[in-house]
Amino acid sequence: MVTIGNYLDQLTVEGELVQTLDDKAVRCLACGHRCLIREGRRGICQGRFNRNGKLFVPGGYVAALQADPIEKKPFYHFLPGSTALTFGMLGCDFHCDYCQNHLTSQAMRDPASDVAISLVRKITPEQIVSIAQRNGASVIASSYNEPLITTEWAVSVFKLSKQIGIKCAYVSNGNLTPEALTYLAPYLSGYKIDLKSMQDRYYRKLGGVLNNILDGIRLAFEMGLWVEIVTLIVPGFNDSNDELMDAARYISTVSPDIPWHVTA
Repeated sequence: MVTIGNYLDQLTVEGELVQTLDDKAVRCLACGHRCLIREGRRGICQGRFNRNGKLFVPGGYVAALQADPIEKKPFYHFLPGSTALTFGMLGCDFHCDYCQNHLTSQAMRDPASDVAISLVRKITPEQIVSIAQRNGASVIASSYNEPLITTEWAVSVFKLSKQIGIKCAYVSNGNLTPEALTYLAPYLSGYKIDLKSMQDRYYRKLGGVLNNILDGIRLAFEMGLWVEIVTLIVPGFNDSNDELMDAARYISTVSPDIPWHVTA
């Protein structure tokens, strides 16, 4: 019987966001976890793994592909009124209980998401760009799962997109690294980041660290990307007035011009 892990391991390429270490270990640089991955082991996201001292990462498939108004990302001030073709893969570096894309984001982490294998569709970057053109898309975005853990695949798509004038965007939890953002920057124009809480203890429940996200917001803005921020209000988690005011104050220190979507 083919497991979801065995199947997805076939749809991989050698990673580039990596530091090679002694004893065939590697350090993944795709997200803020900076996983130390020893031979035969996987990173926290489960999609990036060490095979014979080399990091392998997802490539060559999508689990979701949809053309929508860009406002659904949501980007309200980045080519408003345009169509965005959004693609996604499987996996995430967080484990939010309230995730709206739990089926795709928690593949290989939650057995209930193993059925996501049925969504996998082999595809090439050229085919994705062709579909974008047929749909009149002005933007190609990576979303549905956490795009940072599939950045090499995104860049292979974005390189072709940029050549024909299609803008590129990330819809992300923002748990980025300077290395990943530098790798993306030549191709990326827009970055939507989830600011889930202003309390580190809550971020740790989700599998993250607050300062990584705050630093990521600032770095993306300082590198010249168009940044929009979303805070999904979850009752009992991040819905206090004090917390929302803290978020507003932080965003304003980066720039008062950053759009902030407060949704429920």
